[in-house]
Amino acid sequence: MKRTHSRASIDSSQVTSSDHEAAATELPSSSSQTQESPPRIGSVSPVGEVFPTSGAAVPSGPVGPHNPPIITGRIHMGAPPAQQYLTTIYHDGDGAQQKDAEAFNGVRQAAEQVNAVAQALLGWLYLNGRGVAKNDESAIHWLLKAAVQGNAFAQSELGVMYLNGRGVSQNEGSAFYWLQKSATQGNALAQSWLGVMYLVGRGVSQNEGSAFHWFQKAAEQGDVIAQWQLELLYLNSRGVAQNDDSAFHWFQKAAEQGHADAQSWLGVMYQDGRGVAKNDESAFHWFQKAAEQGHAGAQSWLGVMYHDGRGVAQNDESAIHWFQKAAKQGHADAQWYLGMMYANGSGVSQNEGRAFEWFQKAAAQGHPIAQSELGWSFLKGRGVKRHLGNAFHWFQKAATQGYAAAQSEMGVMYLDGRGVSQNDDSAFDWFQKAAAQGHAVAQSELGWLYLNGRGVKKDNEKAAYWKMNSGLSADGLTLSCAKKLPVELFKLLPKLFAETPEWQRVKTLNLSASAINDAKVAHIAQLIAKVHTLEVLDLRSNPIGKEGAEALAVALRSNQTLKKLHLELTDSTVSARADIARALVNNQNITALMKEVKDNPIAISDELPIEVLTLIEQVTIVADQKAWDANHTLAQTQALLKELRLAVAQQFING
Repeated sequence: MKRTHSRASIDSSQVTSSDHEAAATELPSSSSQTQESPPRIGSVSPVGEVFPTSGAAVPSGPVGPHNPPIITGRIHMGAPPAQQYLTTIYHDGDGAQQKDAEAFNGVRQAAEQVNAVAQALLGWLYLNGRGVAKNDESAIHWLLKAAVQGNAFAQSELGVMYLNGRGVSQNEGSAFYWLQKSATQGNALAQSWLGVMYLVGRGVSQNEGSAFHWFQKAAEQGDVIAQWQLELLYLNSRGVAQNDDSAFHWFQKAAEQGHADAQSWLGVMYQDGRGVAKNDESAFHWFQKAAEQGHAGAQSWLGVMYHDGRGVAQNDESAIHWFQKAAKQGHADAQWYLGMMYANGSGVSQNEGRAFEWFQKAAAQGHPIAQSELGWSFLKGRGVKRHLGNAFHWFQKAATQGYAAAQSEMGVMYLDGRGVSQNDDSAFDWFQKAAAQGHAVAQSELGWLYLNGRGVKKDNEKAAYWKMNSGLSADGLTLSCAKKLPVELFKLLPKLFAETPEWQRVKTLNLSASAINDAKVAHIAQLIAKVHTLEVLDLRSNPIGKEGAEALAVALRSNQTLKKLHLELTDSTVSARADIARALVNNQNITALMKEVKDNPIAISDELPIEVLTLIEQVTIVADQKAWDANHTLAQTQALLKELRLAVAQQFING
């Protein structure tokens, strides 16, 4: 039995990385975001005082490492005006900070007078080495002094330092304690961190509902990390009912603040039409924003969209550009895509060697499709010396991850004894795994094993099911293997249709060019008579003789759902043709004919015997012109056409 391996195609539905499946369990993406954020001057102090700003805007959300924090305003010590110190850190256009040492001295003097805000700020300066050598222990010292006075920022920073074991022994219980104190005062960063701790169960029992509660509080204050986590909770139904609309809302909020992960996810939402109308142009827009920030997943998606011409003009060279950017960052999907581009010569000169190199990089990261492609490369000797043992090795790695194409290849290799000792039982196991995932080749092979009792007890019914189910698609059921199937399997079709829910939804049965004989056609006719869900039957390129035509004529009289029939009646008798014509004319689904030709109801030309009967857009019977001329006399032809004209006219009269 000849079997072939089909190379995977570039298809976004095959993405295997976590871009589409990011779990909402990761800690905020950069701990430096909390470490780099100073006390927010302009917020309410623990004793209710308001520290006024001096006019410069203070960021309302967490400040990332690429956007230095702006510290401005008056440190209120509650002391006489002469003892108040005004500390200002100036910024040039690039955000570089000046006069740090002077600022540090002013803050230190205020801190030593037991001002909680100054103590918190001093801790932050030590933590980040601003105006003084970086010193985590000194940072802990001053943050603790401020925290015990109730300063929310200091409590938050202290919690993070305990969580990370920075300047102090790691202690998740202490981390939770201080973060909770800060969060209950409304500190968004602490609320976000508290959400993380509840989500992953660090320092507290895992509780997704509590995680959602704290992420929501922080997100409503504009905390981008919390918005990012909140949207993942909505998307994955964790701690809250799954809700694509809410997920989209929070993705958008975070994306508009420049969060690259959220921008990439927003692209996915637009691409898939989740929580928003599907829009490839908007998907491309958000992928591009994230990609320009260096987001590898978004860069890979841009490559796919350029390759497919979705949301942007098709351009393989641009696809290569973005795949390369992501691949160089180690993005496994992009590495696989790049391998496919080299293998197929898309946007780059075909180079199986380079394709193999990129497949190898992705496979080393556990990418199952790339692993399968490596197997294929070793099997065929593409870009590497042919080696069946290595082919088996890589197919096995992909197959154990559940990749159906690789599972099917494992079945083939065990069945044929290629790269591994021949073993029918193992072949059956792997074909069964792939078949359960809908892999058509594996389903067909599984049917063959059942038919021949290889690796499993012989079972005609299961053989018929798997052989025929391999042709199931959105377009209907195509039995391309019909010629090779024993006629007894066709007897099982009505039973299988009745017992198989997915077959009951089939509207089209296609056996064109399958070279089936009249005995098999007769069983197809029985199927038509018993199964009244089929609307289209295609038997073209199957010369149907007398027995088949007569069986079809009988079946068509009882079937009122069939709307289109394609036949070749080259070997059938004139009377059998006429029987089929009469049966079709009596079918209720030909009412469209009445509307199309009511002005000339018997306009069937003697000049066109190939068109035995045309039911406009509904039913077509096609006979081969040469076979008709060779096998039938003019008198027989005219007699049949007369019968057809009378039948059609009678239908109009009855109508």
